[in-house]
Amino acid sequence: MQPEEEKPEEGRKPGRRRRPRKQKERKMIGFRKLAFEAMPEIMSYMFMAAVILTGASALGSLIISKLLEENGIFAITTANVKDFVSSWRILPILLVAAVLLLLNLILGVFGSIYQCDDILKGGKVTFIEIFRESFKDLKRFLNLSGFLVILYMVLGVPIVGFGFQVDMTQNLVIPNFILSVILSKWYLAAGYYALIIFLIWKGLRHFFTLHGILLDDLQPKAAKKQSEQIVKDHWKELLLTAAIIFALGYALQFLVAYVVFPRLTDSLRDFGLTVPQGYTLDPNADLTELDVDVVINRTLAFFYVIVERLVLAAVDLLESGFVVLKATQLYRKYTGGTSAPYPERPWIVKYIFRTLSTGVLATAVLVTSFFLALYFDVYAADPVDPYIVAHRAGGYLASENSNEGLEAAIAAGADASEIDVQRTKDNRYVINHDRTFKRLAGEPRAAQEMTFDEVMALRIPDTSGSGREVRVATMEQMLDTIKGRHKLFIELKGATADRQMADDLVQMIREKDCLDDIVLIGLNFEVLKYAKETYPEFETGVLLFAGFGDIQSMNCDYVMLSQESATPARIRKVREQGKNAVVWTVNDEESLYGFLDGQADYVLTDDVELALQIQQELRERTEIERIIDFAAVLAPQEVLSWAK
Repeated sequence: MQPEEEKPEEGRKPGRRRRPRKQKERKMIGFRKLAFEAMPEIMSYMFMAAVILTGASALGSLIISKLLEENGIFAITTANVKDFVSSWRILPILLVAAVLLLLNLILGVFGSIYQCDDILKGGKVTFIEIFRESFKDLKRFLNLSGFLVILYMVLGVPIVGFGFQVDMTQNLVIPNFILSVILSKWYLAAGYYALIIFLIWKGLRHFFTLHGILLDDLQPKAAKKQSEQIVKDHWKELLLTAAIIFALGYALQFLVAYVVFPRLTDSLRDFGLTVPQGYTLDPNADLTELDVDVVINRTLAFFYVIVERLVLAAVDLLESGFVVLKATQLYRKYTGGTSAPYPERPWIVKYIFRTLSTGVLATAVLVTSFFLALYFDVYAADPVDPYIVAHRAGGYLASENSNEGLEAAIAAGADASEIDVQRTKDNRYVINHDRTFKRLAGEPRAAQEMTFDEVMALRIPDTSGSGREVRVATMEQMLDTIKGRHKLFIELKGATADRQMADDLVQMIREKDCLDDIVLIGLNFEVLKYAKETYPEFETGVLLFAGFGDIQSMNCDYVMLSQESATPARIRKVREQGKNAVVWTVNDEESLYGFLDGQADYVLTDDVELALQIQQELRERTEIERIIDFAAVLAPQEVLSWAK
């Protein structure tokens, strides 16, 4: 009987061909030991899938950019999305996006489940077999229930942070400025939290739906019902298992990310090297004693950060792989399939080979670190000391969009301010962010529905908490305040942001003789394009909270990226085109630290005082601290771009 149990089960598909493999008789082991033995295989598959998906994503982005470039659009952004949706270009671009999504589903989600099921059965499925089986099963999702399953993975999981995740949309989040509006109104906040609870509830009930579709050939509707029954019958064990996995995973992440590496980082910072202001290392010249010290420090910093990121990535893969394996094991257990004990893994790599591989990897990392250190000033160091821009005139320093806010921002040391301008019914210009004055003054009407005198009669409680009341500021007052003292980003806001507004503002700015102090910005790209073409002496900036393609080629002087879309690579590309990169609106300490050190030209914030404090700390860093901070946010593809 025992030899019969030791024979590995065939895979799910009766037609699957396997390469004949001569193997010795295997022992039967428990799940914990199986997980330990199989984890290198699972992590290797996930790593290979990630590499392929990264390459496919880069190719897809290139194709989409070329499609846009051929038609003179260059980018899909929140400023021109209406024109894009109404054009024929949307079809081939959506097709490319659909192909990328399918690849993410096949390799990133379906493939992991197939591999784990095969491991439980004692087999060793190949990468090609996994792809073939996953591709064939896509047809089961060609119905409403299947579409909803995919939709939950693509949109629901990133929001709730629970379930089988598609890499392509893992960073999909609600922008901070939209979320802040939602949470500021109780009824919107209630709806938002109700949606989160609903999505979590659906995710829990249908946790095993994918397993039913992929492993037992069930239709999505039937797989959902089966999953609901499994969860209902075994919810206590599932809850306990989830709690244990979460606790162990959190403990591991905490140990690695918040104990071990932070202490090592502090140790490295203690013997950092401080170099003279403006120092640049020239790798083609004879190295001085200082140059050698700098190279050693930089090499150590890059080596440390790369190893840190490799370890953190390995921890993520380890946790993800174990979760998929455990979920698959539980599914088979609850549905009467493969159960313990399991055949041991006969293809475990010998420890000596693993040791040699680790040594080769460490050597490769060291060599890479040396060249990154040597050429750091050539390829990466374009030192920028970003200008700090106060959001809505003064940020937290004074009442928003007020003249008092401008004065406070100037006094605090901010380099610039941003305000929002709207037109009244009688063609005057006042400063207000919202569509109406209801939030600030209790007036439900918008500026374009009121006369200038009606707006001037409003009183706004000082949002900084002083208890005073202020009047709505006018455009003329703002220009008088900043002339020759302060840079001002004027956002053409709301329904009145049109060509007339651009013409009127240009005339007013000329009359006040403060052209050099002004940047006209907005979400409406057509209006900004008109302003730039009609008045080329004026600087303009396009506000983007989402964008795809060659956005840095847009006809403007400032590309203003939301915090969520402002990656280091995108910021660098904007600057390479001779444009100013602006990041908005950054308020938390960690993000401020990153963006003030992230090569952006301007950082827009409400917390001006905190931004100024962090900026000073960054200026006083040692050489090794600067490299550690730089390398910590360096994307893997950045290293490849350097190599080119």
